[in-house]
Amino acid sequence: MTVTLHHRSLLVLPDQSVSTSVSPTSVQNYLISGTSIEISPNPTTDNVVISFKTSEYQTAEIQIADILGNVCRSYTADGVEFTIKSSLSNFPSGTYYLLINIQDEKIVRKIIKL
Repeated sequence: MTVTLHHRSLLVLPDQSVSTSVSPTSVQNYLISGTSIEISPNPTTDNVVISFKTSEYQTAEIQIADILGNVCRSYTADGVEFTIKSSLSNFPSGTYYLLINIQDEKIVRKIIKL
């Protein structure tokens, strides 16, 4: 088990190495060369829009998981530009994690549901 702490956020998943960071309004980073990720609005009370672009055609596995690692939503998409609108209206308030797998790269971001 690997635990990584960045910017006062903590994620522990068995047998996986992950890290996460938080921004109160939106998250945008360049973790995989040529890939940017945006989560908006974050925090949210209902819908969240997840969008990112890659420098080349990719298959992306996108999941939203609760704090215990249980997958609440799951998507698979192919392309260069990805936009997913997901309703969190039936989710209890709390912290969720956006998990994106592209090739062998894993990206984790925090989503706050108010």
